[in-house]
Amino acid sequence: AEVLKLPIASGLLLIQIYDRSPLAVAGAQGATQEVIIGNQRVYTGGDILVAVAGEPVTSLDQLETLLENRFQVGDAVQVTLLRNGSYAEVEVTLQEEPAG
Repeated sequence: AEVLKLPIASGLLLIQIYDRSPLAVAGAQGATQEVIIGNQRVYTGGDILVAVAGEPVTSLDQLETLLENRFQVGDAVQVTLLRNGSYAEVEVTLQEEPAG
């Protein structure tokens, strides 16, 4: 069986980044390819979001809680991304989630 080997134990693999979103503006990259493992479609090649403001990110719920508790819309937040084995720090300005 094929296994997806990720270079890190925890983090969020970025799949789709919307145009003009804060992550897109900061230069984050979404998945560039998809592979089928078993009967699951798995997206690969995107940045892995590993930390926000120095706090390790382990799940989407944890990320949302962190952002809600510590920051507000308009704040600039340091985000640590892992891309092709190298860490990059980018600054992301938080904005309201689009409706719908």
